[in-house]
Amino acid sequence: MYVLDTRPTVEILPTQEVPTADGVSVKITVAVLVHIADPERFVFGATSAHSVLYLAIQVALREAVATRSVDDLLTGRRAFGEAVLDTLLAGDAPAGSAVGLAIDELSIKDLILPTELRLANAAVLVARAEGLAALERARSESASLRSLTNAAKLVAAEPALLQLRTLQEVGRSTGHTVVLGALPGLSLVL
Repeated sequence: MYVLDTRPTVEILPTQEVPTADGVSVKITVAVLVHIADPERFVFGATSAHSVLYLAIQVALREAVATRSVDDLLTGRRAFGEAVLDTLLAGDAPAGSAVGLAIDELSIKDLILPTELRLANAAVLVARAEGLAALERARSESASLRSLTNAAKLVAAEPALLQLRTLQEVGRSTGHTVVLGALPGLSLVL
């Protein structure tokens, strides 16, 4: 007599190092939700049903990764997991059915890039942020120059504006010594 738990269980495959289509080896960890669909096949189909399923998932994972680039894996992680699951469930005999197991769900748990690629991606992000900061500095410099140009045009057209502005600043300075040189057309008594 065999006692089996037919409730769904999560199998986590150890990290696999798999080469991508563009020749980069990535490390991938897969989580699979499985349940015993046929208890008789589970007991008598193989000495280790989980090892048979593990091998099928490992092969499907390697085949799916080998056809994708690193960018495809990073941007389409969910779609990639679904593609691996579709491969496992395709055909007349889905993976695991010979040993009484059924796959309910498969998801990519971890996707680890080589250190060099992680550093390169970080450098790209830093360069992008620095470029945006430089662009913003250039925009504010341009706005400042436009403002100064407009002020110069106003002062050239109306010289009295400069005198009024000088008086405003003198009025604001409290408790400070203000020395004014001779300004043409300005008479000031303090």
